[in-house]
Amino acid sequence: MGMFDVIHSSYSKFKGEYQTKDLNCFMAEYWLSPKGELYEIDYSGTSDCVDIPEEERTAPWNVFEFVPNGNHGKIKPTDYYKYVRMYNEDDEIVLHVKKGKVVAFQKNDRKEWE
Repeated sequence: MGMFDVIHSSYSKFKGEYQTKDLNCFMAEYWLSPKGELYEIDYSGTSDCVDIPEEERTAPWNVFEFVPNGNHGKIKPTDYYKYVRMYNEDDEIVLHVKKGKVVAFQKNDRKEWE
């Protein structure tokens, strides 16, 4: 199993949520724009760490929680030159990315494998 990154695709050729192990592989999130540009999503600063009162704790290790603070995440363009294999239940797609933009892709239907 291991850790994987998530790509939220709004690309005109395929849309949806995909997993990949070909980027940073530390549970980061990315957005593929309608034009095929790959952006990294940064959610830092969007929640605050708050102590849970002792009488409300459901377990001894449950001492704090993260609460949304109203800030929005930021996106930053990537500058990748690589092949990225991404997949979900239905599809496997290999992207050819140059300077953070999809220049070609190959789509395989995973249902045909069964």
